[in-house]
Amino acid sequence: MPAIQPIEVFFSYAHEDEDLRDELAKHLRLLERQGETTAWYNRKITQERNGLTRSISI
Repeated sequence: MPAIQPIEVFFSYAHEDEDLRDELAKHLRLLERQGETTAWYNRKITQERNGLTRSISI
C-alpha cells in the first residue's frame, strides 16, 4: 500500500492578521507532527541560489 501524502496547507493572510495565523498554526501543529499535514506561508518561502538557501519575506 503506498504511503499517504500529507495535505499541504497554505496560509493566505493580511500581515496585520499575523497573530491570527500564528494561533491557527498552533492548532494545526499536532497534525504536522503526525505527518498528516504540512503548513507553509509567505515567510517560509525560500530562494535558492548557488546551493545556498535563504528565506525571503514578501
